[in-house]
Amino acid sequence: MKIPHLTIAACFAASIASQASALLCMPPSLDQSFDLARDAEENYGIFVGSVDVSEEEVKQLSKDGMTSFETIAQFSGHSLFVDGLTPPFEREITVRVDCMGEWCGSASDIDDAVFFGKIEPSGAVEFMSTACGGDYYDASKENIAHLTDRIQE
Repeated sequence: MKIPHLTIAACFAASIASQASALLCMPPSLDQSFDLARDAEENYGIFVGSVDVSEEEVKQLSKDGMTSFETIAQFSGHSLFVDGLTPPFEREITVRVDCMGEWCGSASDIDDAVFFGKIEPSGAVEFMSTACGGDYYDASKENIAHLTDRIQE
């Protein structure tokens, strides 16, 4: 079966167009996320623990899968400071899911992770979830020790 040249050209053009519209993200790193939080104009804290969201609310808020939204979640864990982890605590937080075109972050339950949370002047805490990732990391002993060292720099 012979495929017409026009069909091949159309397939090639469609392939290039979809590649050009793909989201380009740098691979996230713990150090990059730390540096962004440290250098931001807003105040950020380092939180180590778990986040629980209402899956039903997330389904309602993210109907089209391409629109940014905020949802309330429950954080359980610790804050990380120069002298180590605080005693455990629980608090309500906001999870903000940002979208870049058709690519979005996500809001789901996450266990045993390190988060960089924006601390509002009111004391409210916001965790971001972006299309490019880098929003949370494994709460391994190595990651916590590395962040403790970075805080002390």
